[in-house]
Amino acid sequence: MPRGTTSEEVERILNMRHQTVSARRTDLRAAGYTDYLRDAQGVIIRRPTSTGSGAAVEIATQKGRDAIDFNLSLRLNLGDPTSSHHGGNPLSAAAFTRTSRSQDAYRVLECMRRFS
Repeated sequence: MPRGTTSEEVERILNMRHQTVSARRTDLRAAGYTDYLRDAQGVIIRRPTSTGSGAAVEIATQKGRDAIDFNLSLRLNLGDPTSSHHGGNPLSAAAFTRTSRSQDAYRVLECMRRFS
């Protein structure tokens, strides 16, 4: 596999839902554990998905690699990063509280670390 991962690639490897992977990658990027892979000009690298659209490629940063390599706890920003997308829908908010955000984020970061 080439360097970095798209959300779709992580979904496939971990057999996780798109919504979970996407939200956890947002968490990880906001906390500095991951970042977009960029070319020499600073442009975000994209790869085609199964539908043919381009998806941003992300990698684990040094902070993210250290978290995995040294089995460190993740320090994610508080709150539901997707709250603006589900507009306070009680079912979406309830689903968020039932997920294991830290555990899912760690699994996603671990997968991304392998390809960074």
